[in-house]
Amino acid sequence: MKKFHCLVLIIILAVGVVYGFKTVNRLQAKDTGIVKGVFGETIEDIEYEKIIDYGPSGFYTLDEMLEELGIELYEEDKINVFPKPEFGIGSKIEILRANPITVNDAGHIRTYRTWAKNVGDFVKEAKIEIGLEDIVNVSMDDKIFRDMEIKITRVAMSEVIEYENIDYKVIHKDDPTMEKGKTQVAQYPQYGEKKLTYLVRRENGEEISRKLINTEVIKKSVDKIILHGTKVVILGKG
Repeated sequence: MKKFHCLVLIIILAVGVVYGFKTVNRLQAKDTGIVKGVFGETIEDIEYEKIIDYGPSGFYTLDEMLEELGIELYEEDKINVFPKPEFGIGSKIEILRANPITVNDAGHIRTYRTWAKNVGDFVKEAKIEIGLEDIVNVSMDDKIFRDMEIKITRVAMSEVIEYENIDYKVIHKDDPTMEKGKTQVAQYPQYGEKKLTYLVRRENGEEISRKLINTEVIKKSVDKIILHGTKVVILGKG
């Protein structure tokens, strides 16, 4: 008989627990002061987004509850659920979101979610390499905050070699052995060639500036020489 009474008591308690959670769900639906919504929570001087909501009864998995509530869960988020959804009696859901960070890396935009405390730690965590010449709009010591935007300008310095022709000169010379009024090319011209070395700076692949750092003559030009006759010829009379 004692065992029977104990069994009845356990059943009554179980029914009471189920009824209690259903009552909580009804109360939250009537908005009777139960805390729920989106809040800010500060941890170690960094503010994060916190969501408190209640999964309704009749759902037996967390995914079903979140879908019913219209809440998207990210891989980096921390979540606490009580009681377990498997009971189907409704659950209190607390989600602490990792801070979203937008990175514009030379025009390539990507959103990360992180628990890092400062930019330097985040860059290491995300395995983003920053070159010595690259420009970042924030300091590596800056604290991370929600919806922070990090812009990285990729800077490349390189030597560029170009070749140019060296023009020739046209030289006119008098020739006393040639009849006046006549001309003759004594030397035909040739263009020379020089090598120019520039130091070029590019930002995100676009050339920003270039500086001439060396000039080398590879081939000298050959001048054009034109002879002009100056000899006066006197014709005799017969």
